[in-house]
Parts: sequence; C-alpha cells; structure tokens
Amino acid sequence: MSDQQNEGNNAANNDGRQPPENMQQLLRLTLDASGTNAPTPNYEPISEENRKWLNEAISDMSINVIEELTKGIKVLEQVGSISGSDSPEEFERVLDLITNYVDNMDISNDFHKIGGFTIFDPLLSSPHPRLRSKAANLIAEVTQNNVYCQQRVTHLFPKLLQMVKEDPEPEVKVKALYALSCSLRDYPPSLEYIVKYDGFSVLLSAMQSNIEKLQIKAAFLLSALCSESNAVKEHVLKQKLIDHLAEMLSKKDQPYEHLLSALLSLVRDLPQAQEECRRPELYMYNILIRLREHSIIHENLDQRQHCQELLTLLYNETFYR
Repeated sequence: MSDQQNEGNNAANNDGRQPPENMQQLLRLTLDASGTNAPTPNYEPISEENRKWLNEAISDMSINVIEELTKGIKVLEQVGSISGSDSPEEFERVLDLITNYVDNMDISNDFHKIGGFTIFDPLLSSPHPRLRSKAANLIAEVTQNNVYCQQRVTHLFPKLLQMVKEDPEPEVKVKALYALSCSLRDYPPSLEYIVKYDGFSVLLSAMQSNIEKLQIKAAFLLSALCSESNAVKEHVLKQKLIDHLAEMLSKKDQPYEHLLSALLSLVRDLPQAQEECRRPELYMYNILIRLREHSIIHENLDQRQHCQELLTLLYNETFYR
C-alpha cells in the first residue's frame, strides 16, 4: 500500500487544532478525545465545542471524498491534451491525492463507479514517465486484494505488459509490474488473460533484466502464481523456465533468494518439474550447493533454507556435507 500517513497528534489547543487529513488521524483524534490512550481512565465527557468540531470533521470527510475524486477525474480527463514539453505537475498532484484516498477498498470501488478507471488508458500512454508511473501505482492500489477492481482492469493487461517490456524508464517498468502483480494475485480468472497475452514471457524477460527491482518483483509474482495453480506451473514448464532459472542462478550478482523461491514454487508437488531439474546438463545440484555456501557466507537465512529444501526435494539430501 502507499506510505503511511503521519498521525495527527496535535490536540493541545482548540484554537490551533488542525482538521484530520485521513481516517488514521481521525481515529487518533477520537481516541484522544475520549481518553482511550490516557494512562488512567478518564470518563469526563467531551466538551460541546469539541463534539461539534469532531462531528463537522467526520461530516467533511464522509461527504468530500467522492467530490474530491470527481474533481480529480475531471482534471485527469485532460491529460491527453498535454505534450511532452508541458508541465505535468498538476496531474501528478491529483494522482497523489486520489492514491491517498483509495487505500480504502470501498473508496476504490466507488472510484470505479464514478468513472475513475477511464483515466488509466490515457495516463499509461502519457509522454511523461512520472504520470505513467503514478498511474500504474494507482492501478496497484485499487486492485490489491480487491476482486471487484481486479475484474475491471483486465483490459489494461496488454498495455501494462508492454510497459514492463518496452518502457524506457526503469521506474515505470517496476510500477507497471507492480500493477500487474496486484491485479493478478489471488484472482484466478486473470490467469486466462496473462496466458492469452503471453505474460509469462514478459515475466521471464523481466527476471533476466539488469534492473534488480524488476527482477525481484518478477520472481516474486512468478512464485506467487505458481503457488496458486498447478496449471501455471505446467504452462511455464513448457516455456523451459527451469532452464532459464538454472542459467540465471549460475551467474554472479543475481537476486538468488527470489529466483530460488520461484524455482521452489515451481517444483513443489509437480514431479515432472523435479525431473527437469535433475537433467545433468543443468548442473542444478552443483548450483544449489554453491548457493547454499554463498548464503552461509552472506548470512542469508532465506536463501539457505530455499537451497536446502530444493536439495532435499530433488536429491534427498537432508544433511550438510
């Protein structure tokens, strides 16, 4: 999710009191006013002035969110009219504002219902990389753990996959993959689209890139999808993914922990994948032994555990040599 908002904890003077900017600040204010955080019970009733102010704050927050989102959508509808030489600052500000609001699932759903998803296509095609990046991040925010929104962004998969593969800006690539990850995970129907648009080839290319963040996110997503479905495992197995993983794991300075996690998710409960790993020409046993020693030297417990589990699963090796 988005960065945590600063909690509103300035409740010293009524005259200097600032209105809460989000629900976390409002909750803190309510707890402070009721004495919940006090070291000893305080049953003194809230003053009428404070009660009125608090009710107004709650009313403002409950009414104005949809109004603010609607205003933001109207601004962003003009994004197609700006060129690469125009300043995108106003659009960036609006995107940041909307992103702050939609960390609530109900607000995310409302954002779609009032037409908010229509802004994604032009934003993702903007000549300004920061707008493309922020738009992809917004897609991630509204779809994460939200089936309602996941159902309504599948038409964006081709564009997001293209961005992961071809966008010239590394940060845009990373955010586009983040959007795909949130849209795909824990939503099985989306797998049909990722197969249709050859998304696993894009994931493989991302893992082979020289952008570490992109490599890690691609490996994480592949691991998550393999854990969700044997159909995914069988599909990527046909694409020679094990060969590619073995090649990457044999190179220096790779995100070994995440690549091993992807390999482990692929071979669990799939005997044909385990047989593929044992092919002599892959030298998988030697790779795993070397990476286990590497993990000990670099004190990476997760990497060490992945290596040991793979050695046990593939070669029945349960003790260190």
